[in-house]
Amino acid sequence: MKENIKRVLEILGSEDEFYLATAAEGKANVRPFDVHCEFEDKIYIVTKKHKNVYKEIKANPHVAIARSIGKDYYRVFAELVEDDRREAREKLVNDNVDACKGKYAADDDDTAVFYLKDAVMNLMSHGKDPEVIKF
Repeated sequence: MKENIKRVLEILGSEDEFYLATAAEGKANVRPFDVHCEFEDKIYIVTKKHKNVYKEIKANPHVAIARSIGKDYYRVFAELVEDDRREAREKLVNDNVDACKGKYAADDDDTAVFYLKDAVMNLMSHGKDPEVIKF
């Protein structure tokens, strides 16, 4: 599993932003995200508790993530689980100092971090079978 997480982090880390899809009231919502990290063999993302995306994740934690890489693209399907520990927030902020500066802080009560649970990444290349990575 660790090797799979390393591979996924390489792919996520190779691009500046990815798109997170949630659902609210039966309608899809997609928004860009650009901050992630590895902590305790899990992949984490961050948002703010006052945002609609936080409320949508809390109501329905099943999400999809997508990003194109040249002519290829990937999709991740996962359940997001909130981790309210300061250590998790601190790791994410420290690993992404420039991206978090002025937006997220480990001691900010509005900062929320989630890890991806039961996740599957599909790497897609046109004309080829997808590469499936479970993590």
